[in-house]
Amino acid sequence: MAAGSAFAQTHEPTTPVDTDHAPPQVATATPPTCQALCAGQQIELELAEFVSSDRHKIGDRFKLRLATALSLDGTVILPAGTPGIGEVVHAQTSRGGGKPGELLLAARFLELPDGPLALRAMKLAARGQDKTGAALATSFVAGPFAMFMHGREIEIPAGTHAFAKLAQDLDPARAVPTPPTPAQAAAPAQETPRTTVAHDASTIKE
Repeated sequence: MAAGSAFAQTHEPTTPVDTDHAPPQVATATPPTCQALCAGQQIELELAEFVSSDRHKIGDRFKLRLATALSLDGTVILPAGTPGIGEVVHAQTSRGGGKPGELLLAARFLELPDGPLALRAMKLAARGQDKTGAALATSFVAGPFAMFMHGREIEIPAGTHAFAKLAQDLDPARAVPTPPTPAQAAAPAQETPRTTVAHDASTIKE
């Protein structure tokens, strides 16, 4: 029985493939390539509130804002001041033996009217220093980050500038209207001048 079975399998007739009537190959669509404001683009942020190793714990969120507007072809897509949220990834108060506090911060998203715009890879820069390529890592310990050390705790003041990257492409259609400047908002409405016809009518009436 075993031999007969093997024989039948080795001599089973094969069905020829009709190449003239083979189903057409379906072409896979190539996703469009991002041209601008793409995931991975670096943006400049600033902390909108104070963060410290002795007052914040893992999971705490803090306010950010966009420090430099994002533009495309001369058109502002996201104005400076667009609010955002960051999160404390690691926090440790100072400990015995002289060990300083520690902080690890992350930028999570910018708050757009139609939903969040995800961010990643936040790095802080010292305020007042050249920020072109001189970003500082967000894991703070004693040593090169002594500018944030107060006693043995790390305190990062509001207004500290940082860099992050877009974690997703930014569709220009999500542009946020630029708010008017204080001067524009305070400007009084101009009185509509009287037309020549109105002036003539008042003269006639008199």
